[in-house]
Amino acid sequence: MELDARLRSVEERLQNLGNTKALKIDSEDGYQILGMDILTIGTGAPTVVPTSGKLLYFDRTNRVLYVSVTTTNAISDWMALA
Repeated sequence: MELDARLRSVEERLQNLGNTKALKIDSEDGYQILGMDILTIGTGAPTVVPTSGKLLYFDRTNRVLYVSVTTTNAISDWMALA
């Protein structure tokens, strides 16, 4: 519930990002902007190579948020945020 509330707060901020506008953000679709996933929720550390930088993955078991920091086509592209 708290994560959903925080993401809705982010949704409000994304409504106008300078010259860029978020056309859609919808928690029912897995938190997407313009059809691209921005947040994936799973159990345990991410095991999939991120497709781009700045993606988020939330490990609900250990309550750890990861962000993709590079795109070298490796699992190590994920960094846990403390």
